[in-house]
Amino acid sequence: MAFGLFPKNETCCPGFAGLLDNAGNNGLAALVEERNGRLSFTLQSRGLAHRHLEAVRAQGPDSNAPNVCWNISTSMILKYCPICGCRLERLIRRSPAKFHALFKQHEQFCDFKL
Repeated sequence: MAFGLFPKNETCCPGFAGLLDNAGNNGLAALVEERNGRLSFTLQSRGLAHRHLEAVRAQGPDSNAPNVCWNISTSMILKYCPICGCRLERLIRRSPAKFHALFKQHEQFCDFKL
């Protein structure tokens, strides 16, 4: 789900811009979250895109779908960019309004609070 809010030159590196744009999709993504009234980043890995969750839930126990367990998503707090090593708090201080807007868009993809 490319939001396009962050051109590559407004983040620490092009790789982190790509992680921000991948929020909600399967694979790796960086999410903006709010903890104790402060914005921060989370690295999320999704085995299933957010947009496909309802289709999987709708199959229910009576469907012919295989009975398997899988990891839908997992997350960890990020203090530094996993690509270039930049301290991510600096990004938020430089553009707080933009990151707050991105937090509002990423909220739907935060499956649990760390």
